[in-house]
Parts: sequence; C-alpha cells; structure tokens
Amino acid sequence: MSRVILPIFLILSSAYVYSQQPITTFRYEVVSIHEGQVARDGSLTVNGGVEGVHNGRLELTNWGLQGFLSRAFHLQYDHIEGVPDSLRHAIYVIHAQPGEETNAALKSMTDDEAAKAKLAMMQEILRDRFHLRYHVETREAPSFLLVTGKQPKLRRSTAKPLVDGDERRYNPDDLTQPAIRETCSAHGCALAARGQTIERLAEMIGGQLPGPVVDRTNLSGLWDFELQWSSSYDTSTGQDYLPVEAALAEQLGLKLERGKSPQEFLVVEHVEAPTPN
Repeated sequence: MSRVILPIFLILSSAYVYSQQPITTFRYEVVSIHEGQVARDGSLTVNGGVEGVHNGRLELTNWGLQGFLSRAFHLQYDHIEGVPDSLRHAIYVIHAQPGEETNAALKSMTDDEAAKAKLAMMQEILRDRFHLRYHVETREAPSFLLVTGKQPKLRRSTAKPLVDGDERRYNPDDLTQPAIRETCSAHGCALAARGQTIERLAEMIGGQLPGPVVDRTNLSGLWDFELQWSSSYDTSTGQDYLPVEAALAEQLGLKLERGKSPQEFLVVEHVEAPTPN
C-alpha cells in the first residue's frame, strides 16, 4: 500500500465506534514508538490503520496522543477527554507489525471484522505502552442527521457480504463482494462504494464535518454509490469538488440536518508517556 498523506480533518472520522466490544485475540508483535514533530503543512502520514483493514501493518507518523486515541477508538477528536496537559502537545511516530498468523487472519475477515480487530490492536498499544485507563460515557450531543431528499440517487447493490463461516476470502475486485475505495488529496476526496449500508456512508463522511453524522434515512440494506466532495468545509475557498453537504444533495439526493443524538465520549482516567522501545 502506498503512503497516503491526509489533512487532519480527514482522519478523525466517527466511523466504527467499537470501544465497547474490543476483539482481544490479535496483537501487534513488534511496536516501535518514537518522538515526532508537527508537519509544516499540518498533515499526518497514515499507512495501514483502519483504511487498510486487511493490511496488518500500522504506520502513523507525527501523531499526537489525542489523535491516536481518536483513531484507535474511532471517536470524534473532541469526544476524547482527560488527556493531561503534559502530553497534549506530544507528537509520536508509531510503527507496528503483527505476526504472520494475525496478518493472514485479517485478510480472511470481512471489512467490519477486520476493522474491529485493527482497532482492538491499536487500543492494546495504548494500554500496554501508554498505560491507558479509561471509561466510556454516552451523552446527547449536537450532530448532523442524514435524511433523504425528494429523490435519492442510490443503487441497490447485488454484492453479497461475507458472513461467519464463509470460505471466500476478501477480494476488492470481486463484484459479488462489498468494497470501498476512497482517494483523497489536498483538493478533494472521491469515494466509490459497493455493497455498503447508508449508516456506513454516514460514518465515513463524519470526519468532514464539525460533528458526527447519524443515519436517519430509513434506507435499509446494501447500496452502491459514488461521491466526490471538497476537502474543505469552508465554502468560500476554491475547490475542485463541492462541499460535502452540497455533494450529498446533488450526487446522492441526501440531506444533512442539524440535531442531537446519543454519542460516545472517551474519558481518560490515566495515561503516561509511552514506555521506551
């Protein structure tokens, strides 16, 4: 997988809130953590991680602890509370590699299973190397509600998701299997999805807005869709694509409304600078 540089607002999405149901079977065998520095352009480097859910390798360059917590628990950046001031501005480079058996297992899982396993593995790094202790609270908080417009522009999918016991291996080129391809640059993002729920769409665009996105469309089942949107929420700046709200309306016939919804907050009880390698 090639190295991808993403602006900070692209990677702090609210997708996959699996903090309550961690999968503890798998661990990274080798974990290296060193001090980093803030990139001049404010970008963070990602290789592996949740984007490459079937790729066991994890490389995070120039990440703050708040951002790593946000990523590992897949919660909004501002839904992480309690990080002490002494660690709030620390920057790290984190490289982790699983064993061969774990790597093979990830490749045989469905997207959701592999994503859960990868998040649990990142959470284990935080518990083991940062001595993290925490609890999760659910609160009503402002959010964006994804609803249908007058004429939704979505295609029912013919993809058949992998299920427990299915012997097929994940293959993004197999048109019978669900798949997601997202490419981003400094000017915009393009998403091509096959066999995905609208809830998953809401999760994926959550990082593009100043608050999480909750699916209220009542559109059940699996869908195929494509979406291109600007990488900036600021509509006054010149961009190659439309802002995400306008792109949703024009390309998919969906709307975003302001509202409130139950959301998870991670409250840090204890955390330390990482133990040496």
